[in-house]
Amino acid sequence: MMEFKTKTVEIRGLTFEVRELTIRDMIPLLKTLEDEPVAGQAEMMRRSLYIDGAPIGEKYDELPASMMMKLVPVVMEVNNLGGGDDEGKEGEVGTI
Repeated sequence: MMEFKTKTVEIRGLTFEVRELTIRDMIPLLKTLEDEPVAGQAEMMRRSLYIDGAPIGEKYDELPASMMMKLVPVVMEVNNLGGGDDEGKEGEVGTI
């Protein structure tokens, strides 16, 4: 079993776990990210973000925009789309 990259981020007292997507989740998103970047990014957020072990899913749409802006770069990094280190820092914890 492969280990997936994860990162934990705390924002305003909420702890988000960001998990790397599987190939099954990522491949369909790649076309959307290219054709409709905003929609693709939102779907990536819905699939990558977890709170208390449960995927955030459609609740992502109810987050304050300022939280979203802080989470986007972390989700992109964990999924190796942020232009950062290829290895990532598994399990790294940060507060924004």
